[in-house]
Amino acid sequence: MGLLSEAEVLNKLDVRSFVNLSKEKLDALVPMLNNIDPSVVKNILYHNPSLMGATINFANTAISSNDKCTGDTQSIIQSIISVIHQYMNMNTRNLTPEEVNMLTDKLIELAKLSADITKDNRGFLAFMGSLVVGAVVGLAYIFAPEDKHW
Repeated sequence: MGLLSEAEVLNKLDVRSFVNLSKEKLDALVPMLNNIDPSVVKNILYHNPSLMGATINFANTAISSNDKCTGDTQSIIQSIISVIHQYMNMNTRNLTPEEVNMLTDKLIELAKLSADITKDNRGFLAFMGSLVVGAVVGLAYIFAPEDKHW
């Protein structure tokens, strides 16, 4: 599967352009960043500097919701966040092409790490949920009267 094009991202977000995306649209966009063509991410960033904050919020939520996130991963994420913070108060239209490329790469990297943490957490929760369901079914079978066993 290739990276998402501008038209595909616009379609997924159900918008006509990237100009002034709402907070909800940015929040929906962030988990997809690592699957979007970097040139499209640059365009989104150009029109929505708040993408930086949305990506940082996504990362912080991923870390706080997963107690299995290692210290190394947290350290990498925090170093990426500190780089992004340096650009948050700047007008993204005044950045050099090299700065835009680096910032885009950092946003994509941060979104990917955060999505991986979130995916690991969902997998863990699904596994724990299946254990609970299995235990309930087992107990129901054990404590059911003999004539009710299936």
